[in-house]
Amino acid sequence: MRDFQDSSIIAIANSCKNLQKLEMTACVNITEAALMPIISLEKLEEINVSYMDGVTDNFISKLKGLKKLGCEYCKNITDASIIELIKNCPNLDTLCLYGCNITIETFTGADEITKNRINNIALCISYEDFAEASTLKIESNWLFTCPEVRENVK
Repeated sequence: MRDFQDSSIIAIANSCKNLQKLEMTACVNITEAALMPIISLEKLEEINVSYMDGVTDNFISKLKGLKKLGCEYCKNITDASIIELIKNCPNLDTLCLYGCNITIETFTGADEITKNRINNIALCISYEDFAEASTLKIESNWLFTCPEVRENVK
């Protein structure tokens, strides 16, 4: 799908209303405009948009109902959209944020949100380790963090 254009993703979103999983890793030509129709896919549970510059806060914050999100090296997202995503997706169990511009705010927000989970679903956030992460104090029984150091990955 690396060479997919906006029109292809829009056609998928408009034609596949029962789509549950979408793998779009490294679809470098896709813009935010093409991603927006994806948010209307009510049965979508898993999406991977890693290595895509078109992934923005506007898109991430509007996703609902996900169980898994991969967005490695999506440089145009911030803590605010990830926190909103966690609020919008109470069944989210896997969130991969390697190489994203997140800070400790993502984890403190996730900690607060998941403390109140009553669905017995734990959220695991995997991320590229950063200095401030060592100060993390997770109180939620439903949040796990998985730091990893990755070298020479761009």
